[in-house]
Amino acid sequence: MAFDRSKFIQRFIEDSGDHLREMNKGLIALADTPSDPAVMDAVFRAAHTIKGSSRMMKLIHISDMAHLLEDVLDGLRKKKLPYSNAISNVLFEGMDTLSRMMEALSRGDETAGPNGIIKQLKRAAGGDLPEDAKNNDPPEDVLAPGKGESESPANEARDIPGHGEGPAPDKQPEKESTGEPLLEKADSGKEKNSKKQETIRVMVEKLDGLINLMGEVVSTHKTVESHARRLSELFLAVGDFQTLLERNKTGTGPEDFEKRFAPIYAMINTLNQGIHDYLGVFAPLMSQLQTRSLEMRMLPLSTIFDSLHMVVRDLCRGSGKKVFLEVTGGETEMDKKMMEQLKDPLIHMVRNCIDHGMEAEDLRVKAGKPSHGTIRISAAMDGGSVHIVIADDGGGIPVDRVAQKALTRGIITESALGEMGPSDVIQLIFHPGLSTAETITDISGRGVGMDVVRQNIENDLNGAISVDTTPGLGSTFHILLPETLAIIHVFIVTLESVLYAVPASHVTEIVKVPGNKIINAQGKAVLRLRGELVPVVPMGDVLGCPPRDGKLRESPFLLILISGQGEERLGMVIDTLVSEEEQVVKPLPLHMRGVELVTGTIISDTHGIILVLHMIHMIEQAKKIDKTGEWLFQDFQDFQDRETMRPHLLVVDDSVTTREIEKSILESNGYKVTLAQDGVDGLNRAMEFAYDLIVSDVDMPGLTGFAMIEKIRSTTIHAHTPIVLISARDSRKDMQKGIEAGASAYIVKGDFDKNNLLETIDNLLGAV
Repeated sequence: MAFDRSKFIQRFIEDSGDHLREMNKGLIALADTPSDPAVMDAVFRAAHTIKGSSRMMKLIHISDMAHLLEDVLDGLRKKKLPYSNAISNVLFEGMDTLSRMMEALSRGDETAGPNGIIKQLKRAAGGDLPEDAKNNDPPEDVLAPGKGESESPANEARDIPGHGEGPAPDKQPEKESTGEPLLEKADSGKEKNSKKQETIRVMVEKLDGLINLMGEVVSTHKTVESHARRLSELFLAVGDFQTLLERNKTGTGPEDFEKRFAPIYAMINTLNQGIHDYLGVFAPLMSQLQTRSLEMRMLPLSTIFDSLHMVVRDLCRGSGKKVFLEVTGGETEMDKKMMEQLKDPLIHMVRNCIDHGMEAEDLRVKAGKPSHGTIRISAAMDGGSVHIVIADDGGGIPVDRVAQKALTRGIITESALGEMGPSDVIQLIFHPGLSTAETITDISGRGVGMDVVRQNIENDLNGAISVDTTPGLGSTFHILLPETLAIIHVFIVTLESVLYAVPASHVTEIVKVPGNKIINAQGKAVLRLRGELVPVVPMGDVLGCPPRDGKLRESPFLLILISGQGEERLGMVIDTLVSEEEQVVKPLPLHMRGVELVTGTIISDTHGIILVLHMIHMIEQAKKIDKTGEWLFQDFQDFQDRETMRPHLLVVDDSVTTREIEKSILESNGYKVTLAQDGVDGLNRAMEFAYDLIVSDVDMPGLTGFAMIEKIRSTTIHAHTPIVLISARDSRKDMQKGIEAGASAYIVKGDFDKNNLLETIDNLLGAV
């Protein structure tokens, strides 16, 4: 029976991807410590394993390339060859070639390596490689049938099927020079490889944890079945009870009624308690199951970070610059689906760093810098988000040139530019077509295609990107992304009774502040928050909601949702915060895909379909609104006017319950209420403010209502203020005592009726 290698080809590609990644790490380590035997052995074993397994698979070209690498490494390992920069470069190029051959294989192509690298590896193994040896074959010719596919040397084997869609960073200069983004090419490759089955390798520990958790879920679900049986019994009992009710209408005695009702009530109580107990156990199990399931698709960022070493090497070879790449935080995990979309933006940014960010070697030395440049890429968890930082020590972004280009291209007006700080101007590089490059190269100019980078990160990955720069010292890009797009954490808010979902990853905080804390800064609303000024705009204005149509605010407080970072922070006024949920985001229907302010929908159990707002676009839209404070200032002026007209009442009672009941009754009828917890507190408050009316209890510790009234009446401020006593004392003697003390009315708690209280207050205020 003939050997069918198609059954094993995918596994071979996955395993080889792991070995290539280890080889890449080892070669990088050897550049620093070439005499480390452990590292040398690890790289040799990786090449040896690929050679052996590819030969078993009858993949002769791959086996031959791995064998050549193995020969050079064996010579280094046995000290037959001295380690040099020339040998290091040849090993890297050989590994890159092997990686491209693997990627071609994943597309169904088996291609031989280029003659140039084969000759150099043979010369290196024979000790006949000159120190200045260079491979003159252009990178495009490494694999003719698959050129321009991908540049990942140690690409995780899990990503190889369906990968390779994006063009290599130095493959399409024509596209780059016209400003067309290389990133958009990813889709065509996906369609090309859509028939290939995607796979992912999962650690056994993750799989075991998920299986164990699933067992607990199944076990707990058995409880639901028992509750369902009890519910069926309850339905039968309710049917019998309904029959009993019919009999009761014809004169059946109450004893039989109570006898039949008692067991039904017990069944309902047991079922209710059982369901609540079940939910208490099942809810955390479902949460864990959700988390473990998502972990199955999480991969370390080193999967794409490691591939950037080759990108840097290729670009340095083409530009003549010397740049080191330092990567930390590669163990940080992210959803595989997101990483597939993140790779091309990262490559594009690294290209910009090298081509336009890094100075030439002589300029760096003249500026007192090391002759080589350094790009540092790091990743770490920041709350529930992944924070990726890409920093270079180049010349920085020229702020003046960015501003001039923005004016020339009509991206911004001179008046708007005058109001912007340097950090705001730098963000303009994310606008389409804005590049500070003086000449267009076959790599990129910082700004060319950066608008597409931003679109990929913000639109496709629901993240955020910003940049900082220091002239002469370099630039730093910050990317903030959710761990996964499968489920997102959202805040449900209301605006004019309409529900919206705001991704929690874009919410810094939600604050409740008095309306008079809003500052009018040249017609725009600003909030001073912990010493910093934050622009504030009603969310309804951003969404284009119609005016409030005379609806007046019922609270002196504003609920403000703070979004964005640094100088990009913005506060949006919302009506209420309803809940905080974790939800699966559904894509918008086709006819709504062009709505920029909405990124998707969620389906809430209690609130139905809710739109998920795109907060990055919301902030951009808010910046376009003029006079954002007018509505707020007018609204709160109306509120203050009404507050001045509303009667202000003081309620004095030592019972918390009584105070709150009376306050609720009075506020619901338009009165403004201040509470005092006893007679002493009531007297102090009365001395500080001229209330329109006072409502007080009689029996209170420290100072009785009678005594408090006498003292209040002795002051000028409340000599004629209406005072209502509400007391449990119902004797005529107590009533007379209260009137003599200065009460305007006396209401007995036993006969208390809210209408009686309101009528009494209305009459007293009307007589003032």
